[in-house]
Amino acid sequence: MTDRRELITALLAAATLPWLPGCKSHSSQPGSGQRNPGQAAKQPARHLTITGQALMEHPLCQMPYPGLREVMAELQRGDAVFTNLEVAIRTPQSGAPTRNNIFLHTAPPSVLDCLQAMGFHLLALSNNHAWDLHTAGVLATREAVLQAGFAAAGSGADLHQASAPAWLDDGSTALVSMACGKIPQGGAATASSAGINELRTDESGQLLSEDVERNLASLSVARQSG
Repeated sequence: MTDRRELITALLAAATLPWLPGCKSHSSQPGSGQRNPGQAAKQPARHLTITGQALMEHPLCQMPYPGLREVMAELQRGDAVFTNLEVAIRTPQSGAPTRNNIFLHTAPPSVLDCLQAMGFHLLALSNNHAWDLHTAGVLATREAVLQAGFAAAGSGADLHQASAPAWLDDGSTALVSMACGKIPQGGAATASSAGINELRTDESGQLLSEDVERNLASLSVARQSG
C-alpha cells in the first residue's frame, strides 16, 4: 500500500534527532512523554542501530549459540540500539492468556536482562502480541520494561500515554511507536482504557487521519524537544 509506505518513510525521517555524547543510560520517565530536563547542547549524530523484532521467549544469553557473541558485539557498538519487543512479559500483575495456540508469545523478566546485556536501549511495545496476556499484561510489560531501565513507547494506561514519545535519559534519542494491522479487538488503547498505540485503517486500507495526525503530533513533540 503506497500511502502506508510513504507514511512510514515520513515517520522514520521525522523521528531522527541529534544525539549527545555519553548515551549510556537507557530509561525514560514512565508515562510522562516529556523530555528530561538539563540537556546539553546539540552534538553531531552518533551510531543508531535498528533491528527487527525481538521474539525472545527465553533468555538467549543463558543458552548462547555460535555467532551470538559477534551479534552482541555489533549491537554494543551502537549509541542508541532499538528493537520491537514482540512478547508479553510474565509478571504477577499479568492477565490471563488471550491465545491458546503456538502464537501465544510470552517471556519471563529475565529476557529483559538479556536484551539489556546484548546492548539494546529502546523498545517498541506496540505490536500484535502486546495483548497476549490481556490488558493487565500490557501494563505489566510496560512496567517491567521501564523498571529494567529501557526507554519504551507504544503502550500505556490510555491513548495519550501509549502514543507519547519516550527518550533516553540524556534526551539524545526519542522513540514513538505504533502498530498497524492484526491488532486484536480490545488490544488498542483508548482515551480511557489501557492498550497499545494503534494506527488503524479503514475498509479501503487507507490510514485513519486521526491516527496519522496523533502520531505525527507525537513525532513533532519529539523533534522540538530534541
